[in-house]
Amino acid sequence: DKDGNKGEAFDDRYIAKFTIDTGGPKIISNSVSGKQNIAVQLIDITFNEAINPATFTKEKVNIVGPGGAYNALEITPLDDYTFHIKIPPKQINGTYRGTILPTITDKVGNAMDQDGDGHSGEPEEDKYAFEFIQELPDLVVSKVLYPNEVRAGQQIEVTWTVSNNGAGPVTGKWADTIYISEDAQSGNDILLGEVQNSQTVDIGGSYTRTITVKIPDGIEGQRWIIVKTDSKEEIDEQDADTNNTTV
Repeated sequence: DKDGNKGEAFDDRYIAKFTIDTGGPKIISNSVSGKQNIAVQLIDITFNEAINPATFTKEKVNIVGPGGAYNALEITPLDDYTFHIKIPPKQINGTYRGTILPTITDKVGNAMDQDGDGHSGEPEEDKYAFEFIQELPDLVVSKVLYPNEVRAGQQIEVTWTVSNNGAGPVTGKWADTIYISEDAQSGNDILLGEVQNSQTVDIGGSYTRTITVKIPDGIEGQRWIIVKTDSKEEIDEQDADTNNTTV
């Protein structure tokens, strides 16, 4: 106590306090659950205490869905408690079930105690389970109207209708692109125009667009107008974009 009297049995004692931590961490929140209208590729997981990031590896996250089983691609700590899980996005509708192994530990080495029974790291009882359901949209060009006969260099109107035949609404931004083709097949065609979309299209809903385009000079013979919706693949769609083009 620095009073000049050394070795006093009571006054010169040193007292220290410490905590013995024997409780394992548990996951308390997950950013993805219920119905999802996008192909899920990012999940944030939060624990109730600080985690040793070296023990949370991508092999400890497993997802099983309609396309099979797969592990996480990457785990990124946002802070001591919250981690960013990157998974491969799957453009397939259905239920996805995930598990996180309980061998993740806190800063002092306690494994997960997800069920809170005081026994950490139990293979079944302490693993964390979650699920989400993907209900993706599906954009389809259902109708295209344009003149049957045109001249090279002429301006014409092209009108098309796009329907959402999927299991979820479309939101966000995407492009519809118009081409002229020599063979009625998509690929190596001449771009005529593009329309940007930014709206919500509900399940079973549709929209119609019209654009004025110019037929290129020097064109002759039979040609086809091709309309491709979501031409830059900006929307997560059921079964990807296999039916986005109509001639």
